[in-house]
Amino acid sequence: MKRKNNNNTKNVNQNSDYGTINSDCANRSLSKKTTQRIFLFLGIFFFCSALWYRNNYPDLAFEQILFHLQVPLKGANFQPVLIFLVTVLPISCVITGVLLYLLNHDVRRRKSKADQKERIDIVGPRFRERLKEISNRILPTIRRRGIFLSIVFMVVAILLVFQVLGIPALLYGRLQNSDQMGVSYVDPESVEIVFPEEKRNVIYLLLESMESTYSSPEYGGGFEQNLIPGLTELALKEEYLQFSNTEQIGGALPMPGLGWTVAGMIGQTAGIPLKVQLQDSVYGVGDTFLPGAISIGEILKQEGYHLEYMMGSEAHFGERSQYLIDHGPFYINDYNTAIEDGRLPADYDVFWGYEDEKLFEFAKQRLVELADQDQPFYFGMLTVDTHFPDGYLYDDFPQPFDDSYSNAIYCSDSRICDFIHWFEEQAFYENTTLIVCGDHTSMANGFFKDIPSDCQRTVFNLIVNPAVEVSEDQQHNRLFSTIDMYPTTLGAMGVEIEGDQLAYGVNLFSDTPTLTEQIGPEAFAKMMGGTSIFYKERIILNKKWIPSNAIARDEQIHNYLKYYRDIQERAVTH
Repeated sequence: MKRKNNNNTKNVNQNSDYGTINSDCANRSLSKKTTQRIFLFLGIFFFCSALWYRNNYPDLAFEQILFHLQVPLKGANFQPVLIFLVTVLPISCVITGVLLYLLNHDVRRRKSKADQKERIDIVGPRFRERLKEISNRILPTIRRRGIFLSIVFMVVAILLVFQVLGIPALLYGRLQNSDQMGVSYVDPESVEIVFPEEKRNVIYLLLESMESTYSSPEYGGGFEQNLIPGLTELALKEEYLQFSNTEQIGGALPMPGLGWTVAGMIGQTAGIPLKVQLQDSVYGVGDTFLPGAISIGEILKQEGYHLEYMMGSEAHFGERSQYLIDHGPFYINDYNTAIEDGRLPADYDVFWGYEDEKLFEFAKQRLVELADQDQPFYFGMLTVDTHFPDGYLYDDFPQPFDDSYSNAIYCSDSRICDFIHWFEEQAFYENTTLIVCGDHTSMANGFFKDIPSDCQRTVFNLIVNPAVEVSEDQQHNRLFSTIDMYPTTLGAMGVEIEGDQLAYGVNLFSDTPTLTEQIGPEAFAKMMGGTSIFYKERIILNKKWIPSNAIARDEQIHNYLKYYRDIQERAVTH
């Protein structure tokens, strides 16, 4: 009996061990399946994200995304993010579910005889046999190596995301030393700047994503239907001034470091690009943003100007308020200000804050107040209605086009022209210059897929009532970027600049060629987008005396490249 009891006990223990082993196996199998599903979903999500990004923002600079990840996002419009999540997440879930179903259900499983009798043979026996053969070979392999294959797919999808975002190109560009940065820079504090006896007011209207490209080909644009008829008409009139890269309407060439709003603002007011930092997110010393930059605000403040910037969004977004305060300081009249002073109710929230219709209304009221004061002023304005992806539409305004973005541009054109005509009727017009300029080219790049291949996209500009005149050669067939608007703004006010250059911008009213014209657009773009020790030391860290090895390195590379180009030219000649 003892022996029998021992055997029973032994059997119970063995069954218990087998149960434990089976439980462990089941847990490991479940864990593997869960891991496989996670990696598969992530791979599909990254793959769909890459396709969505390429379709919607094929040329959106990754440096812009990186910069906004490094600075506070307060005041941002998250509509594009919501559109991305609503579009990509459901598609990724559906595709993942379908693939998991196919992988975990044997396609070779035969149906019941009743079902087989009712089935209509469409594909034929050969196709079914071939499908069985393929499934016999592939499915077991996929199931055995599911985790490995899911990881491989996820890695490939991530690499695709990197490629679509332009990360390899950005890294390659940063590996190219911007040898021209140290050589070409002109310190605004080192040149003589002479203001006229009667100081001129200036209104600077910075237009969201405004391009000359929106005009029709007969005027120099790229669209069959002219989206900016009002601005086109003004740009072609002799009493208005537009600097153009062609004989027709045109504008500034897009360049790295100027491709989003705060970067465009910095370029047009300080004459420098905004170089995104890859190794760290430091953009200054202490609490000062780009302390080495000398902006038009600092120059005008020394001359007794009142400085003010109005925008219908939160100025905190993208460090705009920090830049304007540190380099002026400017009085910031933004969305929050309008709520605080009672112009808008506390719960008012349209598009990015408040729409351009109210921006122009508020600006007119404020300009009349400033004109009554005994102080020259610089009044900046930033529009928002033409922001990608679709802009902002008004129910009471005509919408003659089939898509919302075209209608938003068309409406903005009308409002801008109305403001220009209002300005021309004001008593302060005689001693005030109005400068109208896009902040950058549009990021809604899919919108431009049908324009002619030889159409150069350019940033729109228009100067109303400048203090000086220009010749035909100074106005047309110019190669320039929005960085040249920095000294050009002062030039339009009748200010004389020793050497005609401030930072990297050249006064377009002068006979001095821009840096783009001197070294060529490709070399200038390389300088703007590449890594520079000089930029880090001088602009970000505000070191007035640059270490000799930094300048020496820049100059050494510059001299080497010049020597190399000379050799190539001689070889081609001979």
